[in-house]
Amino acid sequence: MEGKKPSWPSRPRTCSVLVRALMAIIAAGLKAGPVSAGDSTPDPIARAKSESDLDKPRPSVGTDNSTEPSRTDQAPPNGAQANPNQAADRILRAAATEYVLSGSSPSLDREMTLYAEHVVDYYDEGAKSADQIRADLSHLRKRWPSRRYEISRIVRTQYDPGSDVGSVVVHYTFEVSNGAKRKTGKVESFLVFDEVSKQPRVILVNEHQVQ
Repeated sequence: MEGKKPSWPSRPRTCSVLVRALMAIIAAGLKAGPVSAGDSTPDPIARAKSESDLDKPRPSVGTDNSTEPSRTDQAPPNGAQANPNQAADRILRAAATEYVLSGSSPSLDREMTLYAEHVVDYYDEGAKSADQIRADLSHLRKRWPSRRYEISRIVRTQYDPGSDVGSVVVHYTFEVSNGAKRKTGKVESFLVFDEVSKQPRVILVNEHQVQ
């Protein structure tokens, strides 16, 4: 298997407040609830594809597939409450899109820009520094000099305004090659971003291939 990671096993901020916030998000499923559900409003550069297997909810990254209620039968939402969530949704979608597509770029620096200086959990390998991640990605680029990643759809974004941390579940396809060697696949990626309202950076990433 070869997606954004050279190998596929079964990113730390040392600040205890951030770690607790992250753990709360994962444990409580982001109490603030989903900013958006489903993929009814995909990013302009995302390529929507009908994949029956991708449509199946995966408990490992959350299964909240509810849709937002229609505003036609409600009182107008409070702007101070609605706007931050809407803005966070756009930011998270853009960040996840750049995270995936940057893997196709010849610039390793572009790909590294999306990572925090210290990552809490990197593909189930625990905490990693920026230098460790750079070395990992550099190895991937040497192993597979030709890489292509395309977003299938962004399944869901969630945001906790209290900690300014958000998560994204995104599906993408990949094709990597090195001479005659070639691999393709479909991947579901779970990304957690810190400082969403300022400059989102990945602090946790995990993904697996899907059939």
